[in-house]
Amino acid sequence: MGVALATEDGWAASDVGEWFALVSVGAWVEDSTVLGRVRQLREWVDVIAGPGPGKYVKGVLPNGVWVARGDQIVGLAETAGDFQSNGGEDSQESHSDRPAGVVEVGADTEGTIYLRADPASPPYVSAGDYVEPKATLALIEVMKTFTPVRAPQSAEIVKVLVTDGAAVECNQILFWIRPGK
Repeated sequence: MGVALATEDGWAASDVGEWFALVSVGAWVEDSTVLGRVRQLREWVDVIAGPGPGKYVKGVLPNGVWVARGDQIVGLAETAGDFQSNGGEDSQESHSDRPAGVVEVGADTEGTIYLRADPASPPYVSAGDYVEPKATLALIEVMKTFTPVRAPQSAEIVKVLVTDGAAVECNQILFWIRPGK
């Protein structure tokens, strides 16, 4: 594991290799957040944020780019208003927008998310639905293999944060749920 190098307006690579981001624009980053990974030969090295106050991600180096020590990988902003989001429905919601008592459900892998079994079917869940533990909330497809996103506990679906068919990243927040029923 490598600790990213602090710069005036973000974080820089601490290792040489091929960069793969695990954070996206609008994400909240604080001490020990995994920003991404650098592939060095056959080994992956996690790049984590070092100590400091939490900030919002305003820019991320694209995946697959070769980085050297000191290359800027993540740009940070003081407030959510200091960056331009892509404006799409699949952009990450900031932590400050999350209602109290809500738990985040994230992606275990990167891939394409499907919120329904097929285009003619209704979504697995919608805001306001109540689900039981292990209920399927969505499917993530990677190379024709489908991995279910499951409810960790009984809960109400507060908000669906992605759109059907969108590309998602590992650890991206997909749903807000309120535990209990």
